This record gives sequence, C-alpha cells and structure tokens, in this order.
Amino acid sequence: VELELPEAFGNDIAKFALHPALLDCATAFGQASTLRDGHFLPFGYGRVSVYAPLPSRVFSHIRQREEGPTGEIITSDIVLMDEQGNELVSINGFVMRRVDPQSLIETMEQEAPAAEPETAAQPVMESQQSTNDDVKFGIFPAEGVEALRRILSARLGPQVIVCVEGLQRKIDRTAKVTRASVEEQLANLQLPVVASERNLANEYVAPSTELEQLLATLWQENLGVDKVGVEDDFFELGGNSLVAVQVASRVRGRFQVELALASLFESPTVRRLAQLVEKALQDKAAALSEEEAVSALQQLSRPAA
Repeated sequence: VELELPEAFGNDIAKFALHPALLDCATAFGQASTLRDGHFLPFGYGRVSVYAPLPSRVFSHIRQREEGPTGEIITSDIVLMDEQGNELVSINGFVMRRVDPQSLIETMEQEAPAAEPETAAQPVMESQQSTNDDVKFGIFPAEGVEALRRILSARLGPQVIVCVEGLQRKIDRTAKVTRASVEEQLANLQLPVVASERNLANEYVAPSTELEQLLATLWQENLGVDKVGVEDDFFELGGNSLVAVQVASRVRGRFQVELALASLFESPTVRRLAQLVEKALQDKAAALSEEEAVSALQQLSRPAA
C-alpha cells in the first residue's frame, strides 16, 4: 500500500516521529479492501520495532497470517518502508477483531447522559460520574463518549503539557521501560475486580482435567467471577484486551510455552485454550532430552503463583 501525507499537513512530519495518520492507514485502514464481510477493529499487537522516523511518503507491506477457525480474528505482520525500500517500522502480530457495529452503538448509548445544548465544555457534574463499585476505577462507555464529545466541541487553542517531575527525570525513567518489564508488570497487575456470579445463557460445564481446572481458576482470578465453565466465552465473561494480555502472560509463565495473544481471541474458552496449551507442551516435550523433560515437569508441578 502506497501512502502519502497531503501537502497541507507536510509540516506535521517534523512534529511526529511516527505520524498517527500514516500509522492508521498503514495498519488497519490499509487492510480494509482485503477483509471479508464484516467490521474489524484494531485490538492489539505483539511487537513494534522502530528503526527511523516516517517520512511523508511511505509504503506499507501487509502480510496477513492464516485466519483462525472462527474468522473472528485477523493477525498481520506489517513493514513500513521508504521509497528506497529501507525498513522504517516493523509491526509483528497486529490483531484485528470482528465487531458488531450495532452492538457497539447500543453499548455506548447505555446510561448516556442527557443531551445538553452545544456550549463551551464544562466540567463533568458529580451526578454524571460513575458510582457503581464495578467501575469506581474507570468510567462507563457512555461517559467516555461524552468526554470525547466535550473535547471535540471545545475551541482550539494552545495546548500545554506540564511534567511535574521534570522532563529529564521522566525521560530517564521511561528509558528503562522494556517489553519484558511491561509484560512482568501486566502479569503482576491486580486489577480491581468485584467477585460476581456467573451470568451466562449457556449451561455450566465443569473442568474435566487438571489443565482445564488450572486455566479456569486463572480466569476466575482475573475476571472476578465465582466460577468458569470450560465452554464459557472469555469476552462474554467480561474479558477485554488488558485482561487478555494478563491471562496470556500468566499462561506463558505457568506452563513455559509460547502463547500468542491472538490465540486467546481465536480460542476464547477454557476447553479450546487447554487444547492449545496441551499441544504446545507436547511439541516442547518432543524437542527435549530426558533430563530436560524431567526438569520441566518438576517446574510445572510447582504451585501456581
């Protein structure tokens, strides 16, 4: 896909090392013509490697991996190049998930604040703030839409960013952030969850193997539900992209196998995820010596963290 920033926005290149419009078009929008019937939204990515700033004209090479069995997830590897063919940005494991536009609209309209006259942006009133214990650390989707509406309706003017800890100190601190450290923090992050009863239409099916039980317990801890059946859908239980990252990271740490984030989207039940983990363990064991296999089994037999 060939992309070029309009001349009117050429000066933006000096402000952005990675121009957001170019990135959007080079990743999600660049795949629009190749997608099957349905609507897909960006959901996450595995790794982004930046080798040089993006110029105003770039070429995006998109390689879609084989789709999963459900067709709900599309995973791609993307390379952005300049006119000479030099690699500028590499994006591995870019995940897009099928969505239902009508469901999104209905979700955003839930508990939406009453419409107000088009005036200058005003602070959110206390009566508009979330009070439900389930979201005391966040906001309702409708409140997010309202916040965005207020931002967009505000008059443009100078934007000032204040760094209270000092810019150099912030730069030094963020320079220590690595992929490994972020994954470790996400794995150990304790999200504020409220234990609630399982409330799904499908019948509860109890785990039948030790592996299924381990995974079901892990889901319960991260999703805040009292019990998880092997046929329960991760996202219907309240899972989202952040929780998915946590679950995938904990599975990798517990079983010492590689588990792509997209695997959880394509296999969103305990039973199907257990099958993936079991196969990964079998493949790993086949490549180990007898001593390495014994050591791996001893490590797996330890209690989960």
